[in-house]
Amino acid sequence: MTAVDPSAMAKILVVDDSPDIRAQFDVFLRGGGFCKPLLVDSPRAVLDLLAGGNDAMREIALILMDFHMPEMNGVDLLRAVKAMPRWRDLPVIMVTAEDSLALLQDAFAAGAVDYIEKPLRRIELIARVRSALRLFQEMEHRKANEQELERMATSLEESNQRLKEVVAQLQVLSYTDSLTGVANRRHFDEQLLAEWKRAERHCRSLTLLFLDIDFFKILNDTCGHQVGDRILARVGELLRHSFQRPGDLAARYGGEEFAVIMPECDLLGGLRVARQLEQALLAEAIPHPASPLGPHLTISMGLGCCIPSELDGVTPAVLMAAADRALYRAKREGRARIVTADNLLIDAPQPTGPIGAGDIPEEGR
Repeated sequence: MTAVDPSAMAKILVVDDSPDIRAQFDVFLRGGGFCKPLLVDSPRAVLDLLAGGNDAMREIALILMDFHMPEMNGVDLLRAVKAMPRWRDLPVIMVTAEDSLALLQDAFAAGAVDYIEKPLRRIELIARVRSALRLFQEMEHRKANEQELERMATSLEESNQRLKEVVAQLQVLSYTDSLTGVANRRHFDEQLLAEWKRAERHCRSLTLLFLDIDFFKILNDTCGHQVGDRILARVGELLRHSFQRPGDLAARYGGEEFAVIMPECDLLGGLRVARQLEQALLAEAIPHPASPLGPHLTISMGLGCCIPSELDGVTPAVLMAAADRALYRAKREGRARIVTADNLLIDAPQPTGPIGAGDIPEEGR
């Protein structure tokens, strides 16, 4: 079975003011196996058809255009067709009875792909038409491939962007305590190590604050775990609003215990911030009906501060242990207070013991 040439199915538009030439095109093209061409007698009719965008015109794959017509010559018509974005790539073969090099140069400059001389010769016409159509189909196929590649590239870029957003969201979730909204223990450990190395490189102080909700177990036992969870969430929100300086990190350390990393903050600055946090909590007046200290929630805090240095043998674990010991002292000595660690290298005079309302210097952070 003989394969059908795809170019034979293409529609061809013939523009010529001579009825005899149009009839000859019709006979030659159909005799050459092409579909019946669309025959037009004037440039204005061509422009109206192309501008109208009817269904028949959308299938046009080639124009055979006469050079000399009464109202507009072929080159001017060609320029007008090429000015239409929809038809810019449509192949046009000029048809002429003149062998004028200047005319041909103008035609090719305007966008013609070939030319045919009159009188028409059937074999030459069929060969040139078939060649132009195959070239056009290859160009359309390549254009479609390029558009598909662009679409795929855009889709891939959008997918990558969505993937990045999902990864970023997952990273935030993996670093966040779901109940309180502050950082979780994993994020705390990583951030403490990173800030420790930075402080060590620049010989800057690093302050660590541990805080514990006073009599939280009694609250859970008396009011239930749902109430306890709500209290933890409110403390987490308070911490998020209290520590907004770049580099500061508030985290849930475990249970009812929280920790705050404060880079480039000396001990006096840490004490000032701890006191501000204490005042903010008092202003919240969160009910704690089971607390022996009063009707509202209180916290105990322990502070440690140092300038990280391998030569002094101070490590993140040492700083954490010191802040934890200070927190333990605050709880042992009556709770609802701030206690600083001792036996650490610090960059400011170090108060010791519980801190009261009048003990926080104005200078600091």
